[in-house]
Amino acid sequence: MAILKKFNSFCSDAASASKERGWPPTVGPFLIIWKYLMGHILMQCAHIFPAKMSPFFHRLRGVKIGENCFIHNSVIIDEAFPEQIEIGNDVRIAAGTVIIGHMRPGKELRENYLPTRVAKVKIEDHSFIGINCVIMPGVKIKEGSVIVSGSIVMSNTKKYTVFSGNPAKKLKELTPLKTEDVG
Repeated sequence: MAILKKFNSFCSDAASASKERGWPPTVGPFLIIWKYLMGHILMQCAHIFPAKMSPFFHRLRGVKIGENCFIHNSVIIDEAFPEQIEIGNDVRIAAGTVIIGHMRPGKELRENYLPTRVAKVKIEDHSFIGINCVIMPGVKIKEGSVIVSGSIVMSNTKKYTVFSGNPAKKLKELTPLKTEDVG
């Protein structure tokens, strides 16, 4: 009996998730299950293989990733909505970071207080995300931003600025190095 109850709950969740995406009720739940299964396998590949291969597997999942990016193989990129994540060129994302493109609270909260939220996350060119950061749905990390390790980013950043904390706040603006400082 308990197994049947869990199976019915699973099917209900799959139907609800497909409805949120606007997929037809006849095939939507099957597409959801297939999408999650394949996404989960590809996410595990991104974690198992060397970090140099991580962007390849995330691209297969639907994440938009530019050129010359480093994404540590322990980074978690939203499993349910990977297509909501866009990463620019020359971006570095350190170990343990989590990038979330959706929030789906439990039934009580979802029906009465906090609806499901699906929102794009964009990390622009030349940005650096430190160890163990969390990037929340709807955030745009502007070009050249630096997110200090352990920060939780809940709002947009500014170009070439360092952000730190929970929630992340502006720490300082970056200034270009003088030519005699380089090299």
